Amino acid sequence: ALIRREIENGADALLIAACDSTVIEDYIRHSGIDIPVIFVQNGLDDNSGQWYVSADNYRMGHAIADTIAANERRWIKAAVIADEMDRKSVEDRFNGVYDPLSKYVDDVVVWKRNENENDSQTIQFLQRELTEEAVDVVVSLDTDTTEALMDAVDNLNKDIKIYAIANSDKAVYYLDSGKIKTLLYENDFSIGYIGVGAIMNRDRYEHDKIAGMIDYEIVNEDNMYSEKFEKLLFPFVK
Repeated sequence: ALIRREIENGADALLIAACDSTVIEDYIRHSGIDIPVIFVQNGLDDNSGQWYVSADNYRMGHAIADTIAANERRWIKAAVIADEMDRKSVEDRFNGVYDPLSKYVDDVVVWKRNENENDSQTIQFLQRELTEEAVDVVVSLDTDTTEALMDAVDNLNKDIKIYAIANSDKAVYYLDSGKIKTLLYENDFSIGYIGVGAIMNRDRYEHDKIAGMIDYEIVNEDNMYSEKFEKLLFPFVK
């Protein structure tokens, strides 16, 4: 409905961050839209022919798995949260984490909603998982899930190692307080900047090289205030 409204109001192009990659792909394929469309953060399948501006999400997930391997022992039990999997970015991150992590640690479990939890808040399903299953490490793959996880951990007073992909002030706060052990922080500004630039002039970018142009960094409590990372985490601080 939003897309139809904006086209009817005379939009010359669309910049879309899709909540559900499959549903939006079906709509775009059959809607007959004749203005430029650029997807940011959550896109369509690689063979869809649509422009998709995002970091390399599989590599982001792999980077988290590599960080766990470098800091944790093999005998640990790790949980990977599989929520928001209708977003291509999260699905790619999950695959990037799970593939190498399952080869390194003794036990990797996947936390996902039960059928009766589809309409419940994320924090509720995470509190159930945290209560029912003891794990050493939890991996969260997007900002909303990470924030819900931190609320669940606080509510239950759990002491657990958390590795997360997120880029919000709340995630940075929990990193600073030591409750998130490692944070992979993506440069959202560059995603929006390149998305608008591609709308204005597609010839400015090579589509298959866009993912490599978007920065992300692995940050921990010890290095977050270094000159390299401070500008990324606190862009408005002078």
